[in-house]
Amino acid sequence: MFHSLILVLMTAFSSVFGMQKVVLFNDTSAWYHWGCTGTSTALRASIHKLGFEIEAVPIHVTYSLQEIPPFEEFDNPERFNAFRHLNKEVLARIQSSDAVVITGEGTIHDLRAGPRALLYLAHISKKFLGKHVEIINHSAYPKDDPGLSADFLKNFQIEKEKIEEELLRAQMIYKTLYDELDFVAIREPLSREAMSQIGVSSTLSFDCLPLYIRDDYCNPKLAETKTVVVAGSVAFTELGAQQLCRYLEELDEMGYKIKILTGAAAFPSRDDEAFIQFVKTHSQASWQLVVASSMEEWLDTINHATFLVSGRFHHSIAAFCLNTPFIALNSNTHKVHAICSMLDQKPPLLFSDPDLLRALLARTEEIVSAPPINNSVKMREICLLAEKNFEGLRALLAKQPELSDRLSD
Repeated sequence: MFHSLILVLMTAFSSVFGMQKVVLFNDTSAWYHWGCTGTSTALRASIHKLGFEIEAVPIHVTYSLQEIPPFEEFDNPERFNAFRHLNKEVLARIQSSDAVVITGEGTIHDLRAGPRALLYLAHISKKFLGKHVEIINHSAYPKDDPGLSADFLKNFQIEKEKIEEELLRAQMIYKTLYDELDFVAIREPLSREAMSQIGVSSTLSFDCLPLYIRDDYCNPKLAETKTVVVAGSVAFTELGAQQLCRYLEELDEMGYKIKILTGAAAFPSRDDEAFIQFVKTHSQASWQLVVASSMEEWLDTINHATFLVSGRFHHSIAAFCLNTPFIALNSNTHKVHAICSMLDQKPPLLFSDPDLLRALLARTEEIVSAPPINNSVKMREICLLAEKNFEGLRALLAKQPELSDRLSD
């Protein structure tokens, strides 16, 4: 009995005074493009600075989880046992942790397989394993907005009633699962408002990429004369891409050096490959492909550009932080609309706009005729917002002295 008591006290003592462990799911350090790498690098560094030991689980692991049940069976213990049996390493990581943190990025939208995997991890970590659980650094949209893609509505002829029915189901699922969480940080206001409307409380934060640029990138501004950097979008359509190809030809005739930027630490974006191939076969413009091999090369390419044209969330953020003007194009959710609003930038142009070419040329004229920009004040503001992603873990650490006092009593 005495030895059992000593063991209990030693375990409690180590949990208070030892380094607590965070298992971080959906780590994108080696995924998609370098903006994702910078975001996850800064996120892990910030958690480590708080004093946590971190075990990062890469995004491709969460994508390969087996036996994830449908939403309606999340509470089924038999389905949980089947999941636990086939994903033993993941369950062991959760069980050995003090906190489960999911970096949602742009994954948690709609009801497809990606968000289902992340939301199931959050659910079982809380319901079946009793852990402190957070989802941070992310946008959350229960349903994609089909209005962002005119082709989507045209090709699939989705009735308004069906859209509304699917939205209500998705909202109910998101509401139920998010209510279980200990802390939620949403990185932009449109997503946060969409979740607030269904009763989900959250902290407004920002993406962590500005923290990486602030702390780990210090190269000077060396803008190359008449150089435009172009990146694709997960939401590009054939109609919009055709107009973008005409736009590149116009830029070429105006004497611009055109660079199409891609590259990733691993698992590069497939939609980048599709976009590049489309431009190769549909545009007569002269352009250079830049496959960035490092974070520094990726940031240098944006930093040295006269301006950027992109439908990428992280590319637009990087441009803003580096004082590079940018023309935003839409993504598959309203996340780019949201950051443009937060950063006092003009809203994204739409790939579905039949007059996209004219809009691109008009926005270009506005940019090249404007004076140089200095976003340093706003940069500090968004870095402060990005640091709010870690308020839940700070609160968890703050509970330690309370437990220490109870043990001394």
